[in-house]
Amino acid sequence: MKGEGKPLKLGSLEGDAAEAAGFRMMADAGVLPREMELKKAADALREQIAAAESAELRRVLMAELGQIEMRRAIESEARRKYMKHG
Repeated sequence: MKGEGKPLKLGSLEGDAAEAAGFRMMADAGVLPREMELKKAADALREQIAAAESAELRRVLMAELGQIEMRRAIESEARRKYMKHG
């Protein structure tokens, strides 16, 4: 396995080693966790909101951002419960 016997580079996920290891394995496999896909989508929407010229467009984009953030929170909580109770 790539990097076998070497310490994991946890980066910004230093809080939970098991979580970081799981994310690292997924990254090595070229797969993004759904939470990360949602984070990227939320970041892109934030950029669109900042560039929006009309209040109506901002309102629509902010509603969409709220939905994405809610899905992200639900998926994150589900993963944490799964990891805790496995």
